[in-house]
Amino acid sequence: MSARHGSTKHSEQDSTGKTVPRFSAISAILYWLLTVVTGLTVISAGKYSYQNDSTAHWLRVEQLRSGTIVPQLSPDFPEWVVKNDNGTIIPFNNTAVNSPFAYLPSLIIRGDYKTSSIATLLITSGIIALAIYLAREFRYAILATAILPMTFFSLTFPTADAMINSVSLLFIAVVLCCYQSARFGWLHIVILSVLAAMLGQVKITCILIAFFVLVLLGKAKRMPLKVALFLPIVTAIASMAMWNRKVSHIATAPSHASIEQISQLKSQMISDPFSLIGSWFQTFFEPLTVDTEKINGRLVNSSRNLQFFTGTEAVQLANAVVIPVLLAIAILVIVGASQRHLQGWKELTVPALVSCAYFAATCTAMLIAWAGKSSGYASGIQNRYFVPILPLLFLLVPRLVSGVRNRTVYVATVIALTVFSYFGIAISFLVDWK
Repeated sequence: MSARHGSTKHSEQDSTGKTVPRFSAISAILYWLLTVVTGLTVISAGKYSYQNDSTAHWLRVEQLRSGTIVPQLSPDFPEWVVKNDNGTIIPFNNTAVNSPFAYLPSLIIRGDYKTSSIATLLITSGIIALAIYLAREFRYAILATAILPMTFFSLTFPTADAMINSVSLLFIAVVLCCYQSARFGWLHIVILSVLAAMLGQVKITCILIAFFVLVLLGKAKRMPLKVALFLPIVTAIASMAMWNRKVSHIATAPSHASIEQISQLKSQMISDPFSLIGSWFQTFFEPLTVDTEKINGRLVNSSRNLQFFTGTEAVQLANAVVIPVLLAIAILVIVGASQRHLQGWKELTVPALVSCAYFAATCTAMLIAWAGKSSGYASGIQNRYFVPILPLLFLLVPRLVSGVRNRTVYVATVIALTVFSYFGIAISFLVDWK
């Protein structure tokens, strides 16, 4: 199937001759409605607690609301405690390293935990819906990532993951929108730079996603524009560096590794890079039950890394609930590859390298901040950390079918499977099964 870069009088057309923006808009609206309805159900009437690190994230929100943007270390309260007996805000660690931007919905709409959860759901799912719309013929990769239950749950409470995932998907979608644009120019560079600055604020590893802009090198016809493509990358790095400098005195998990230990571990990794590479390999292939980290006497890395298939770490959904939406994701990825694809090995190399670098950086960060060692398995790593790069992995899927003859059948199938799974999620949390 040939790539189509031209546009009609009103909008670009896909291979069926129908307007891409119309289908993208419908996909975005349906996604947002289904996510909001199911999310509100889980938030308002859910019987089970499924949130990852909810206490730490909420305390960071309260700290930011009190005006403490950059906390100072307290020798008396080195952990997550944020209020003393008098209700006074005091410093704490862990999520204290997160930028205020990562909690933007809870800062825009103030209220209790439930109100902030609803605000997070409405705003971040709206950002992802916008990403689905802007991605146009590449919307399948964004939509497939968005409907994953692991992604859904990250949007339903005041967590930094909500902004991390939504902003990352939006940046990728805008790059793909530029890729399909008949004209690529300086305005696109400005927009990408603004979004890249946001990437630098949500999470340090997300700056690697900014390198995805290099897939546009072929679109930039003149050398000044090609050089300008590095501006979003520089902006992301600068944004991250500015915030990282402010919180450089804070250890993410001081009970696991202090600032002094972190500095030593970084030096060890630099002096012995082959051991670090071995750690990446080990983390990728080691069976989940081999790692000995336990919480309350229970091995935890299995549940952390089965989130892709079970939805959450704390509440693991039944196969009958999750398998339909996983099938819908597979259909979207395969059909998406048949509709539109990156052209040539050079363009495919960009998302491949970005994905590999993101994995390596995440493993390294977990070794330093959580595992407290310079080699071995990156204990504490979780599937949910990789939601931001799932669309890039989906873009690497080759064209397995030449085209989709009956669009109505595949669209109806995806909708039915997804609605069934989301209905199953709602039922799973509405009923007290104990």
